[in-house]
Formats: sequence, C-alpha cells, structure tokens
Amino acid sequence: MAENLTLIRLAIEHRPLLLSMLEDYQTAGEQFLSQPLLEQLQTDFAALVQQLQSEEADRNLPDGKVPQSTLWLMRNSAELLGRVNLRHRLTPALEHHGGHIGYCIRPSRRGQGYGTKMLALALDEARRLGLSKILMTCDVDNLALARGIEKNGGVLVSQGVSDVSGQLIARYWIAL
Repeated sequence: MAENLTLIRLAIEHRPLLLSMLEDYQTAGEQFLSQPLLEQLQTDFAALVQQLQSEEADRNLPDGKVPQSTLWLMRNSAELLGRVNLRHRLTPALEHHGGHIGYCIRPSRRGQGYGTKMLALALDEARRLGLSKILMTCDVDNLALARGIEKNGGVLVSQGVSDVSGQLIARYWIAL
C-alpha cells in the first residue's frame, strides 16, 4: 500500500496523535514545543488549536510576530510525522535567521525522506498563499536539512553567523 502523506491543520481530534509525537521527542530527550504550548497541550488543547488558527489569520499577534501557517505531516490518517511553520512574510530578523519555513520531523521517523516530502508539500502551500520565492536557513552542519532544501530547488546564497544561535548558518532561496 502506498503511503498517503498530507499536510493538515491541527484539530481537536488530533490530540492523541500529537501526544504520541510529543512522547517520541521526550524519549529522544528533545524539546518539541515551548513550555507555554506544552501547558496548553496538557490543559486546554482547544485553546492551542485556536491560537494556531489566530496566528494563521493574523489575529492578535504580538509585536514582531508575523502570520504563519502551522501544518502537520499526516501519514495514512494515523500518524503525525512532523510539523512545518510557513511564515507568510519576512521581517528583517527572519531574513537573517529563520526564513519563511522551519520544520521538524519526529525523531523515530528521521532519515526516511519525510522532511524532504513535507517541504515539497509546504512549498505547494506557499504557492497557494501567493509567494513567489521562499527563504530557508539552516545550521551548516545540518546536512540532512540542507539536502532536503536543495532537493526542493534551494539555491545557497550565503553563509554567516546567526545573531540568534551564534551558529554558522546557510541561507537558501527557493523559487516557486
């Protein structure tokens, strides 16, 4: 049976799948969500879903934050494999570090090509938003992410030290 991979927006019925993904990160000793989002997941999942909808609709955003679509890679309607944040526009800070798209794949599913596939689906979503090109950044030592960006048409335009992480980062543009 072929895999059915789709990008979805989080809904109330996805809570058990998100908890499974969170457990995968905790088992790997990695942080997946910020502390406030973790608390919302545990105590008021409906508020978390509403917050993500508000971020996408550009409602009640804090200063300096841009609207973004938070999408989840769903496999066969049964498992969340990853999360992608598609920022609808750039700020000067995002032009240097972060770009339009950031994503992560659950630890137990890394190295299987899901990041590259999720990025391709996210680029389709960016086209629907009317974007003509996408900026992505990654640490230069994150070879898997760099390969995924390049497989999706990313062209390396510069490298430099991030003001955010202090790490050497690579900047890529992807024409849509």
